[in-house]
Amino acid sequence: MAIKNEILKWTRFARTVWDNRWLCEALADRDNLRYIRVAPPGDFYSPLLDIREVNAQAKKLFENSICEIPGISLNQEKQFQLLQEFAELYDECPFPEAHVPGTRYYFNNEYFSYGDGIALYSFLRYWRPTRIIEIGSGFSSAAMLDVNERFFGGSIKCTFIEPYPERLQGLMTADDKMRHTVLAKKVQDVDLEIFDTLKENDIFFVDSSHVAKTGSDVCHIFANILPRLRQGVFIHFHDITWPFEYPRNWIETGLSWNEAYFLKAFLQYNSIFQIVYFCSFIEAVGRDLLVKAMPLALKTATQTGSLVTPSNSSIWLKKMPA
Repeated sequence: MAIKNEILKWTRFARTVWDNRWLCEALADRDNLRYIRVAPPGDFYSPLLDIREVNAQAKKLFENSICEIPGISLNQEKQFQLLQEFAELYDECPFPEAHVPGTRYYFNNEYFSYGDGIALYSFLRYWRPTRIIEIGSGFSSAAMLDVNERFFGGSIKCTFIEPYPERLQGLMTADDKMRHTVLAKKVQDVDLEIFDTLKENDIFFVDSSHVAKTGSDVCHIFANILPRLRQGVFIHFHDITWPFEYPRNWIETGLSWNEAYFLKAFLQYNSIFQIVYFCSFIEAVGRDLLVKAMPLALKTATQTGSLVTPSNSSIWLKKMPA
């Protein structure tokens, strides 16, 4: 019995180490231990949350029934008008709910699902961009390639910036690889001049690390890329939920992202970057319109993981004249 208990004890220990292998690897890096010693997680100097403080403010933090934010022009009427115009394209949306041979994208995935997929399809059909630059590839890339192939004969030139491109390359056809560009590097290491190729109605599609810190992609995007984009370019950010707060279950699971807060501050009193279509806001305040116009946009992926991305978490901006 003692031997059995000892085996069980070490089995539990091994499982704990495996489940926390990323933490163990980080702690083994002595150079980074200083950031835990100076400001432990939850400390007021640490960017990592104190879940007790979050829970104490939960009622206020996760209230999504508000309809406005000081300093941000939501352009609600224009958003609802655009929704009605997108609805005219809804019946031709080509995406299946589950994977079908011959297509790359399907709705029922936990990363970029129903509402966001429909919005991306609608933007491509409605504004007919000639070029897309995407930071962070995945299901959104698959949707772009499917729409591009079906409705534009592959004529939209796509550049995918993705340091880990194996999944993307696996879903690309030989023709895709000839027509489009994959840059297997961090966006911080990409020549900034590439973003000058985007013109009116083209798309700068951001689905980044979602974390602003020294040298991160988020800081680079806000400081160096957005200011140099030409007027008329559309900008997309993913995993942004109304009212610029992350889902409570994400935070309780351990995510400590902060991109949404940076975007909120960026948009306050900023007339150069205009909100065109905010999926989560539309769901919160215009649900009845979605039910009538595009009901699939309200469906949620059926995966059981706690980090399933809400169906509507895309925000679309447009750069206006200075």
